[in-house]
Amino acid sequence: MVPVGLLRAVRVLDQTGRTSSADQEMEDVLKRYPNDTSVMEFAAKRALVAGRSGTAVDLLKKLVAKSPGSPVALNDLAWAQIQAGRPSEALENARNAAAALPNSANVMDTLGMALALSGKREEAIASLRTATNLAPLAALPRLHLSEQLLASGDRDGAMAALRSVNQSQLDQSSKATFAKLTGLLGTL
Repeated sequence: MVPVGLLRAVRVLDQTGRTSSADQEMEDVLKRYPNDTSVMEFAAKRALVAGRSGTAVDLLKKLVAKSPGSPVALNDLAWAQIQAGRPSEALENARNAAAALPNSANVMDTLGMALALSGKREEAIASLRTATNLAPLAALPRLHLSEQLLASGDRDGAMAALRSVNQSQLDQSSKATFAKLTGLLGTL
């Protein structure tokens, strides 16, 4: 129970713009509770948001080692590996997560991106189509599908996928990707 309160303190420090204090507090919590799965998961997600994907990968590898059968942990690790530019590592973890959770849009989106970054565009498009079918209102799988369709030369398909993206669901990086795709495809 104690780590939960400490993690809330880190979150409050982050929300109030006191990042260096939050970083120090997070470091202290990790030292005090190095094997606590909730601490590792929180620290990994925080690292990803801060753009420290290598740190997130290290933490998530520890988490997967503690619960090797967890498809959610495998998917989170695969996503962090994608962010860290390690598509071959991500692909294996994403495939394992997808085998366990084939009806998860999030997992199928991660698999699609791992496939795309590994040069398997047709498989990537199929996985991303599955993700968009599983979660028709989710913006990120549609954005990823649009990117891959455009890269394969299917401008009409890319535009159709992009039209249904709810921009309010996108983070800053994804908004930039949306703007870039809109520029390449023309007016929606």
